[in-house]
Amino acid sequence: MLPVPAMGTSERNTPTRCPSLLLVEAHLDTRLRHEVALIAAGYTVTAVSACPASHEIRSADVVLSDLPSIDWLHEQRMGRLPPMIAVTDDVRAGVMACLCGAAAWVPTAGDGEYLVDTVNRVLHLDAHWSAEAPTSSLREWQPR
Repeated sequence: MLPVPAMGTSERNTPTRCPSLLLVEAHLDTRLRHEVALIAAGYTVTAVSACPASHEIRSADVVLSDLPSIDWLHEQRMGRLPPMIAVTDDVRAGVMACLCGAAAWVPTAGDGEYLVDTVNRVLHLDAHWSAEAPTSSLREWQPR
C-alpha cells in the first residue's frame, strides 16, 4: 500500500493537507463501510447519498461514486471534475466507466484495503500527471 500523505509540512516548509474525498453512494451500508475504511487510512471524507453540492465536488481531490451519481455529475456540466472512481459490482459497467473517463473502478463489496490502494494510486497518478508528464508523448510517460 502506498503511504497516505499526512497533515504536517512539506519539504518547502509549507502546510500540507490530508486529501479530501467525496463519496457518493446511495446504499447506506456500502457508504458507511467505505467511509470507515477511507477515514481509517487518513483521508478527509464527505459522504452523501446522492446529488452532492457543487462546492463539495469542487473541493474534493477524488470523487468515489456509484454509477447513477457519476451519470448525474457528468450531466451537470460543471467543467473539469476531480478524478473519479466508479463503485460498482458490475465488471462491464466498471470498465465502461473507465472508458468514459473514470480514473478507476472498485467493486461495491470489495475490501477496504483494495479501496484505499485504488484511491492512493489515483491520487499518485493525478499528482504526477500535471507536474511531470511530457507534453510530446503522454502514452510513453510512466508514473514513478
